[in-house]
Amino acid sequence: PLKVNFTHVFNDGNAYSYDFNSNGTFMEDLVQANPTYPARNPDGTIFDFPIGRNPLVLLEQIDDFSRIDRLVVNASPTLNINSQLKYQINLAADRSTHNREYQIAPSTLNDFGPLDGRVEYIKLENTNLLIENFLTYQYGNANLNLSLLLGSSLQVFKNRSLNNSINDFSTSEIDAFNNPGIGTSLTIDQNAPLGFNRVRELQSYFNRVNISLLDKYLFTGTLRYDGSSRFGENNKFGLFPSIAFGWRLSDEPFLKTLKESQISLKLRTSWGQTGSQDIPQGITMPFFDVSNGREDTYPIDGSEDVPGFIFTRTSNEDIKWEV
Repeated sequence: PLKVNFTHVFNDGNAYSYDFNSNGTFMEDLVQANPTYPARNPDGTIFDFPIGRNPLVLLEQIDDFSRIDRLVVNASPTLNINSQLKYQINLAADRSTHNREYQIAPSTLNDFGPLDGRVEYIKLENTNLLIENFLTYQYGNANLNLSLLLGSSLQVFKNRSLNNSINDFSTSEIDAFNNPGIGTSLTIDQNAPLGFNRVRELQSYFNRVNISLLDKYLFTGTLRYDGSSRFGENNKFGLFPSIAFGWRLSDEPFLKTLKESQISLKLRTSWGQTGSQDIPQGITMPFFDVSNGREDTYPIDGSEDVPGFIFTRTSNEDIKWEV
């Protein structure tokens, strides 16, 4: 048998409801607006609030568009090798792209200016890939039921971001997000390109055994060997066992009155270990920061400032799974 699921989602619209670059949201401006202030000046331009921001600023000075395209696919074929042995594989992919165009029209308002226009382009890409393998063995007779599972799992997360911008429009006849060529100013301080590319992996090997004897004495044992790329070479993998025992007391002859009364009584005890890999990405690696600040740049050729590199963290290959 084969199971396949397919989902596609596309969203396209303005992003006024978002809080982006500390510009706030339209509803916040509307609720906080002083009702004694006029909305516009006598010449029809937007009135610059002495305190707070005129809600018309986001409506007329900013164009903020967001497009999200997401595709989710998964398939789960199963192969019955014989009546007792079964193999199953799960394949899944989740891919999304988020494109955003953010434009501020030329303005003399205190919120943005004086500014002769600015446009930003932001692109986010997220990919999640998963492959799982399961081999299951089942055996049973009147006194014994046995179930064995062997499995492996690999999950890859990819995140990529790009951000660029340009200032000072040469014309107001066209929108800069349609033609950024109307921008005339690019500086390190205001238009430094930003971005990142991160890849994270989780890899696991696991097995589980379930034993039921006389349908009264129960045993479950599991063993996981999990690896994460968040850790250094010294401690990428961790071993996590668990065991559990169960006893159906109500099935014992000395408690047959419970069974006759249709009361089920079961005693269970268990022990196990789980691991946490909830640490920041790349925390085990040395970190260099690129700074465009005035204190971290230097005009090497005597004319243009060159970004500076700052060593902010040493490597630590000994960080390990938290148990």
